Amino acid sequence: NPATTAGGENQFVLPYGHGGGGPRQALHFQRYIEKYGASREALADAVLNDHKNAQLNENAVWYGREVSRDDYLNARVISWPMTLFDYDMPVDGSGAVIMTTEDRARDTSHPGGYIAGYGMTPHNLERGGLIESLEDLYEMDGLHAENLYRSAGLGPEDVDVLHLYDGFSPMMWTRMETFRFCGEGEAHAWATAER
Repeated sequence: NPATTAGGENQFVLPYGHGGGGPRQALHFQRYIEKYGASREALADAVLNDHKNAQLNENAVWYGREVSRDDYLNARVISWPMTLFDYDMPVDGSGAVIMTTEDRARDTSHPGGYIAGYGMTPHNLERGGLIESLEDLYEMDGLHAENLYRSAGLGPEDVDVLHLYDGFSPMMWTRMETFRFCGEGEAHAWATAER
């Protein structure tokens, strides 16, 4: 962060090293552990599965650099209980979605696809304070999921492949739950190596 001053809520957090998304996720993860009896060892299953999958794609950033359970559990702490392998890794890249009408798409070389619906997290519901609680996060992400499902006319039972953003590892659990692939507080047991 090149800033030399901090205003707004940042004046209360940046001087103490608490900036960006990771520390926020760390607080949510700590609350999740306390509330649902989860552990970092359980989250290791999801993280290690991601790294295993990266070995199937020669273009993946982590291709050829698989992480072991020992590596994960003994990694350097960034914001407890999150360590180095729980954090978003800056990667240069870009993506684009080109949208057009169905009629025009028929004349292209790529068959394309259809957008069934969309949804966004309603951040306008944040109650204030420096960081929303895990419970507030569940409420906002739950509304995001409902908006998406309602817009698409689909539900979790219609999903064949679950691809979650894993920039911060604990987000996978809360998204599995708020998008109703398992119950609240169940992801740490649902997404395990034994499953």
